[in-house]
Amino acid sequence: MAHRILIVSDDSRLLERHKGLLADDFTVETASGGTRALATMQMFGPFAVIFAEMRMSGQNGVEFLARARELAPDIVGILLTGLRDHNQAVRAVKQSQAFHYLVKPCGKNELLIAARLGVARYRTNMGGAAPARDADASRSSAAGVPSQAALFTAAKSLTA
Repeated sequence: MAHRILIVSDDSRLLERHKGLLADDFTVETASGGTRALATMQMFGPFAVIFAEMRMSGQNGVEFLARARELAPDIVGILLTGLRDHNQAVRAVKQSQAFHYLVKPCGKNELLIAARLGVARYRTNMGGAAPARDADASRSSAAGVPSQAALFTAAKSLTA
């Protein structure tokens, strides 16, 4: 069974692009904004991973992930942000209890790696075995957010 992924944004082009990039590997739903995403979760869930845009009208990604976690505590959230300030992005990740963040625009490999690692974390959250990881994959920034190098290393172990 393919794991389900939900992409949340108020940018219809981003929704379609990201859905297209992930559709070969995952079952993907999209929702325009937090309110619709919560309804989508109830109608089509469970989802393993949610990619949520940080800045949306009405409800930002941090607020949305908090609400989503009330519905599905084991869900893995990944923030999509245009922020180039690492410290600000890390604060948002911590506040939202997200697994990671990606800086837009995201390439296919970056998105797929984040999705695969998010699914691995979801399996762990659900009581499954943790993915095999080597020493480089456990490195992270001082703030506790996995570095890009750690994500790529861990993804290699998942696809090997």
